[in-house]
Amino acid sequence: VWKRADPGRLLHGGQREVFFDDPQLEVSGKHFEGAALNYNGDVALSWQTLWVGPLLTDSHVGSPKDVSDQFLPMLARHRSLWREKPAHFYADSGSSAGVYLDALAAEGWHYTVSYNKWTGPLERTAAGLPTMAWKENGEAHHAFLRHQPEGRSTPQLFAVSRRPDGLFDHYGFIACDDAQTDAARVGERHHLKGDKEQLFSEVLNGLDLHRPPCSALIANQIYYLIAALAYDLMVAIKPALTFRIFDAAQITNVLTAGPAGAGQKLRDLTVGKDTVRIYTKVGTVQAGLSAGLTVFGTL
Repeated sequence: VWKRADPGRLLHGGQREVFFDDPQLEVSGKHFEGAALNYNGDVALSWQTLWVGPLLTDSHVGSPKDVSDQFLPMLARHRSLWREKPAHFYADSGSSAGVYLDALAAEGWHYTVSYNKWTGPLERTAAGLPTMAWKENGEAHHAFLRHQPEGRSTPQLFAVSRRPDGLFDHYGFIACDDAQTDAARVGERHHLKGDKEQLFSEVLNGLDLHRPPCSALIANQIYYLIAALAYDLMVAIKPALTFRIFDAAQITNVLTAGPAGAGQKLRDLTVGKDTVRIYTKVGTVQAGLSAGLTVFGTL
C-alpha cells in the first residue's frame, strides 16, 4: 500500500505519521491468561499497537503490567517504513520513560509524547521561568524547558503550557524533539494524536474487539493479529483509496444469487492476477483473495 498509494492520502504535512498506543481490553472472570489489574484498577489485557499512517502495522496482546514493553521491538521491526523519510511520532504518557525517549530521539524524526508522570521537577522549573520565556497563544502561555528524566541519557526538551486554574497555574508538558521552535505549535500538532486514537473506534467497534474471546493468551494473540490483518485489508480497499493504490483496479457491483446468497451485493476488485471479492450483508463484510486467503469482519 505504501509503495503504490498516492502519498497525499497517507501523509500529513508531507510526513508519515507513526502512533503507538495500548488500548485496554477488559475481561471478566478469573480464567483469562495474562490478565491483571491495569492503571484504572480494572482486570484487563493490554493490546499494544503501532500504526503507520492509517494502517495497523503491528500489535501484541499481553499483560497490562508494562504497557510499552513491545514498543522498542516494534520500532526495530518496522524502521524501514520511515527511515530517511519525513515522519512524526505520537504517543501518550505510557511511552514517556527515559529509555523510550532515548529511542525516539535516536530515530531522527519529529516526535511529541504526552508527559504527565513525574512532573514535580518540571513544574518547579516552569514556575521559575522568566516572563520573557513565555509566549501567549489563546488562553494559555507557552514555553520550552529542559529536564533530564530518569533513564534519559541527555536532557530532554519539553513544551510547557500554562493556564490559570483558580488561584494557581496549571501546567501541561509534552516531550518533543530538539528541532521544535514554537511551543504552541508543538501542542497543536500533538492534539492530532486524538485523531489517531479515533482509529481504535473503527477497529474496536467495527470488528467488535472490546473483549477477548478466549481464555488462553496465545489464542487471543492470534485472534487479534488476524483482526489487524482484516482491518488493514479493508482499509486498503476502501473506495476512497482504491483507485490511488491500484493502478489497474476495476470494481464491478452486481446483485447476485450465487455464492454470496440471494439479494446480497458482491464487489470484485481485480488487482493484477489477484481478485478481492467482498460480500456484504446486514453489517458484515467477507473479503477473500483468489489466492486462497479469506478474512471476515463486521462493520
